[in-house]
Amino acid sequence: MESEIAQRTRELVDVRHWIKKKLREYQESPRKGIARGERLPVPKHKYHAALLMLVYESKSYPDLYQIAKEANVKYGLIGKWRNEHGFWNLMDRVAGEFLKEWMELYVFCTEELAKDGSAKIKSASLHSLEHMRKVADLYWGDYLALVALGSMRRALKNKELSPASLLHLYRLLAAITGPRLDGKKEVTAKEYKQLANQIVRRLKDVTVQAAQMGDRSGTKDAAEALADVALSASLNLGVVARAGGSAEGE
Repeated sequence: MESEIAQRTRELVDVRHWIKKKLREYQESPRKGIARGERLPVPKHKYHAALLMLVYESKSYPDLYQIAKEANVKYGLIGKWRNEHGFWNLMDRVAGEFLKEWMELYVFCTEELAKDGSAKIKSASLHSLEHMRKVADLYWGDYLALVALGSMRRALKNKELSPASLLHLYRLLAAITGPRLDGKKEVTAKEYKQLANQIVRRLKDVTVQAAQMGDRSGTKDAAEALADVALSASLNLGVVARAGGSAEGE
C-alpha cells in the first residue's frame, strides 16, 4: 500500500508533470477531408496552451508571456484564443480531467489516516498530503484553483468522510485560496467562505454523533479537527473582511 501511494503521487502530484504527460499522449487529428463549416480538430500547440492555462496566474507562472513562451506561440495568439468560447471549454475539460484524478488520490490519502493501518502507511499518506498541497500552492493557477473548489464541493457530498478527511480538505481549501483572499477575487472569497463553513458544520455534526454513541476516541478526533479548522477559518475570514468582503457565513 505504501508503494502504491508513493507511485500514484509521483505520477500525479505535480500539475506540470501531468501537463507533459497529456501532451505526449495527445494525437492531433488530421484536418484533411473536413468539410467547410465543420468543427476543426484542436491543433497540438493550442491544446498545449490550454493545458498551460492550468498554471497561469500561479506563484510560479504569473505572466501570460511565460505561458506563450512555454507553448511556443505568440503572445497575441494566446490572447485571441482566450476570447474563444471553445478554448475555455477545452480549459474546463482538461482541468476536470486533472482534478478528477488528483482529488481521488488526495481523498484516498486522507482516508488512510483514519484507518488502523501501520505507522509507515500513515506517515507516507501524511507526507503525500503535505506535498500535494505545497505543489498546488506553487503551481495551480487561478482558473484551476477555482475549478478545484467545485471538485471539493462534490467530495464533501460523501457523508462517510472521516474527521481526518474533513480536516485535510480544509487545509487544501486554505492552501489554494489563501493567496487569493485579497478582495480582488470576490468569487474565490465567496466560495472559500461557503466551503469553510460547510466543513465546520460537518465536523460539528461528527463530534456530536460520536459523543452520542459514546465513542470517546472518535469524539476526541473530531473535536481536535474542529478546533483546528474553526481557528484557521476564523483567521482567514478575518482576512476577507479586512480586504473589503464579509466575514459572515452562508
